[in-house]
Amino acid sequence: MDKLAAAPGIGHRREELAGGPHRFWLVYSYLIVYRVDSQPLQIVRVLHAARELKSILGLPNE
Repeated sequence: MDKLAAAPGIGHRREELAGGPHRFWLVYSYLIVYRVDSQPLQIVRVLHAARELKSILGLPNE
């Protein structure tokens, strides 16, 4: 988390999962969802990457 706070641009956007200020960073088997527009950096979720992300985030499966 310290590395992410020091360089919040290391994550990437996933428009199919979340728009706006949310970014995603994969660390081993975990996906960290965070907001880049808040000070300090706001961690929204930490999810195992093998899970069904769209259903967890409340998005329709297409």
